[in-house]
Amino acid sequence: MATERALYLVSGSAFVDDTQLQAQDMAVLESGLDVSVNLEKDSIAILCGGAPLDAPRKMDWNFVSSDAAKITTAREDWTTAIRDGGTHRFPAVPGDQSEWIPLPH
Repeated sequence: MATERALYLVSGSAFVDDTQLQAQDMAVLESGLDVSVNLEKDSIAILCGGAPLDAPRKMDWNFVSSDAAKITTAREDWTTAIRDGGTHRFPAVPGDQSEWIPLPH
């Protein structure tokens, strides 16, 4: 059994024990405890989990790293990619070169 677990409900409705989930809800499941998961018909869910991370992580928008300098570099690369229509680190999506999400301030 994974030490850390979560259930993400993509669509439909579900119950984790007595707690009802709606589409786009995530339930973080307590480590070491068995839980009852019931999905309504035609619901889609993702069960994910694994070992705890080996070190604390820093997060800035969509960038996650244990090294703050790597996040700074990623922010700079993203800004360059916006200006240039894609870079090797962040290439434009084929067939969708007209839209790029700007870096939040």
